Amino acid sequence: KSLAASAELYWEKRINRFGSDVPDKVDAQLRLSGRIGRVRLRGEVQFALMQNRGFRESKLTAEWRAGENGEWRAEAGYDAFGKRARFAGGYTKRFEEFALTGSLEGASDGAVAAGLSVALSFGPDPRGGIRVASEKLAAMGQAMAIVYQDENADGIRQPHEPVEKSVELTAGLNGRGPPTDDKGASFIDGLTPYQPILIGIDASSLPDPFVQPANSGIVITPRPGVPLVVELPLVAAGEISGTLQREGGKILSGVDIDLLDKNGHTVKTTRSEYDGYFLFESVPYGRYGLRVTALAANVIGINQTLAGQAVLARATPTFDLGIVIAQTAPRIAQAAESGGSK
Repeated sequence: KSLAASAELYWEKRINRFGSDVPDKVDAQLRLSGRIGRVRLRGEVQFALMQNRGFRESKLTAEWRAGENGEWRAEAGYDAFGKRARFAGGYTKRFEEFALTGSLEGASDGAVAAGLSVALSFGPDPRGGIRVASEKLAAMGQAMAIVYQDENADGIRQPHEPVEKSVELTAGLNGRGPPTDDKGASFIDGLTPYQPILIGIDASSLPDPFVQPANSGIVITPRPGVPLVVELPLVAAGEISGTLQREGGKILSGVDIDLLDKNGHTVKTTRSEYDGYFLFESVPYGRYGLRVTALAANVIGINQTLAGQAVLARATPTFDLGIVIAQTAPRIAQAAESGGSK
């Protein structure tokens, strides 16, 4: 289960050259996106903060796959101004050269609608020839992502490195493409032109928990009608464990610990258990260090930096750091010495 929330404040001020000015407009919007099991969720709620203050409208959309080439979609919304609730559902079946979509919609005011549509489009295929798709390829951006096993962890796809099929991809917070095919490729269509977007691997779709994305993804800037090629590596993953203690042997429990990559960036965060034991799971192969989070270090009075390096590789897929000693912060140590000298 993975959910993300964001908020947006919109302020609009209009000044008329003639006549009185239009009152300012201030709106707030809350967005929710993520995934629960196989279902992807997107939701938003809008509020007016000045004129006609209060709830304005809401919408919740759920999408889930029905096999490799089908997709269900359900949507519910409410418009406070029109006092109207709306419900819609649809099913899309993708064939080799077109997509067929059926939909049914109803509203609380008695309105009912049904639709059946066929969509197809032509465009260049980066692998050569012409590609047929259901999106408007000439007007929107596209990306062809190739997922492969980066066996030597160098970030460059070698001819002998195998591709990975049936992996789902993400495009920003909401977009996604079909699972990768037998050649490890997946096309993500319908991208907004000239808007940078992060193309990444949906780790929850990987069949092996000890294989993880090597990075968070690649940012691209789509152009209309021009498919961009993105290569996304997978690397083997392992586990790093240890026991956190203070100088003198006192166990430190409930302490948040960051796992740092070779560039000093936080890869994962975990918390030590009642006996000081901590565990980082599904960590890509590489060299890592440890650091106590700033808040925990200040509260306990210890240094953030922890000694010890962990190296995960094929020969050492699990690495136990043993007892990791947290040094007392200098200001705490000085205060203790001053108190003892008196």
